Amino acid sequence: MEQTQRAQDTRLTMVLVGLPVAIGVVGVLLARSWRSDLPDPVATHWGLSGPPDGYLPLNQAIWLAGLGSILGLVIGATMLALAARVPEARRGGAAVVAGSSTLVTSILVGTLAIQRGIDDASRAPGVGAVLGVSFMLAAIMAVLGAWSVGSLPSETLRAYEPIPANAPRAELEPGVEPLWTGVARSTPWVYIVVALVAIPLIVIAVSGGYAFVIIVSLAFAGLLMAATSSFRVRVDRQGIAVRSVLGWPGWTLPLSDIAEARAVDIDPLREFGGVGLRAGRDSRFGVVLRKGPALEIRRGNGSAFVVTVDGADEAAALANALADEARS
Repeated sequence: MEQTQRAQDTRLTMVLVGLPVAIGVVGVLLARSWRSDLPDPVATHWGLSGPPDGYLPLNQAIWLAGLGSILGLVIGATMLALAARVPEARRGGAAVVAGSSTLVTSILVGTLAIQRGIDDASRAPGVGAVLGVSFMLAAIMAVLGAWSVGSLPSETLRAYEPIPANAPRAELEPGVEPLWTGVARSTPWVYIVVALVAIPLIVIAVSGGYAFVIIVSLAFAGLLMAATSSFRVRVDRQGIAVRSVLGWPGWTLPLSDIAEARAVDIDPLREFGGVGLRAGRDSRFGVVLRKGPALEIRRGNGSAFVVTVDGADEAAALANALADEARS
């Protein structure tokens, strides 16, 4: 198990730290190879109407192509310690690092690519296609990054000690299949904030400024929000299941991993830095959709899974009772 753990931790480090460096190096080398084909200065910013409206000296623009690696390194270094212990942070962190590094590098390198063979950067074409291709590449790399890091070995998360004697427990009735269900939902103000952000973007799209890119981005953001704003929570003899109402994302925590289940009160901003799928202090990962009661599951390796849901005290009591039963 230790060899498997070390191999997976090495792979995680390579993705969170090595991958953004590699992406940045490739971006800079590719940009440098085009030096003789590019104007000086080059266009680096485009207005909503299409033509470029910002420029940089060629040398600066070439080195700027490595900006994606710096962004990825900052995120990766921040996530590395947490992701080594929290299984949910491994794939999520890898996806964010791989996707963000690829997106920034692809946009910067792509804007140089469309200027090859042009003497005057003011005549550079629009960047709609560059943005579209960059978003697609980022999505592909995010999926590959998440897939490549793997998951923690099951033995790492397993709880071997008994559930604490003072932990709440439900009484299991003979002949009755134990079951608890609940729904975790975002508060309405989240949708209001999203709408306020989306409205001006829709106006820009209708006016013709990068309409396709904006519409696709809004559609993707809307789908992502729908997938992460409402979750079904289920506690039974299979463990604790937390799954989006759309079916993805979702997590299942087996009873063998439960060191202790308890109901807690969550302050999203103070404990997790905001709402959503969040990583917090003390090796915690949370489906944190609002302030208030939450179910917290501590696992054998000390990490915790948190989901904000009403009736968390009942869910915790049943989870503890079922974990006790599974070990007897």
